Amino acid sequence: MRKTAIISLALAIVACACTKQSQAAYDKQETFIDSFVQTLLKTDESASVDYLDGAVRVTLSSSTSTESDPALEKGGTVSFYYGGYVLQAASLSNGNLFATNWQELAEASGWKTVDEEMFQTESVTIGGGELVKGLENGLVGVRKGDECFILFSGKYGWGKHARGTVPARSATAWHFLITDVSNN
Repeated sequence: MRKTAIISLALAIVACACTKQSQAAYDKQETFIDSFVQTLLKTDESASVDYLDGAVRVTLSSSTSTESDPALEKGGTVSFYYGGYVLQAASLSNGNLFATNWQELAEASGWKTVDEEMFQTESVTIGGGELVKGLENGLVGVRKGDECFILFSGKYGWGKHARGTVPARSATAWHFLITDVSNN
């Protein structure tokens, strides 16, 4: 009985240490995100920022959306071009692009772009379980024509799981060009 109690205590201590390490990593990621957001705001003074339950969306002034374009709601469908980056510092690097369907981003990152079919718009339904929590939260409210960045720590991404070339517990930054929004 005593041996079981000691093992349980040891496992609890290890779990607590891992949780503290993960939280420290996520806190550092939030610092990177805040710095990147400030850089975007300095670059584009008319950009706007929304804090959305763990995600940060920076909508750039170059968007062509208007108030008459509907804002995406949960249950709505959004179509877009995107680029996903691992955020390892307070800035983005073309070398950290891990996924895209946006030809210009692929070419700027040195990707071979011989397969034109990979550059088709993507469509997803918000709340349909197709996206990680950070993207679900960050996309709500976008409008057709918006160009935006959505950023979040690994806590709102894939957490402790690695995905392809994205390491576990990684912060990610997503660059979007919204081509359509439907709230049917």
